[in-house]
Amino acid sequence: HRVEGGKGLSTVGGPLRPGIVHRIDKGTSGVLLIARTDMAHLKLVEDFQERRPKPERLVVRSGGRILFLRVEEIDWIEAADNYISLHVGRDSHLLRGTMASIEERLDPRKFLRIHRSTIVNLDRVAELSPLFHGDYAMRLRDGTELTLSRGYRDKLQEPLGRFL
Repeated sequence: HRVEGGKGLSTVGGPLRPGIVHRIDKGTSGVLLIARTDMAHLKLVEDFQERRPKPERLVVRSGGRILFLRVEEIDWIEAADNYISLHVGRDSHLLRGTMASIEERLDPRKFLRIHRSTIVNLDRVAELSPLFHGDYAMRLRDGTELTLSRGYRDKLQEPLGRFL
């Protein structure tokens, strides 16, 4: 909801229902949340951005067909110019987009950016071996070798603990 004329967010909603009316699941059950202050509204927005549902499937075109890929089947993702390449088993599928856009759509508890051009499904990681200058070689269960660059190493600290 947008507030005009410099009024605070708490003036929205009328005298009987002061506050922000925030629709959570538009088009389904119509659940509404009301924030009575500007601070409460900002906190709601922040909380729900973190809990935005992640897709279970991605739709890609491949060889004149439209494929529905289950996100959990993706092994890893790499940047390819204006596209991203989704690696699923022995196959790879191009999807128009950026690494930032796909990273935002994926569950951060399951997918992790390990390099400026690579995102990995954490369930596929078999082992890490130290390389030079803080980088690591990451081997997936299927034998694929990827590089965890030192700039992204800290993001892996949380799921792994103190091992890096």
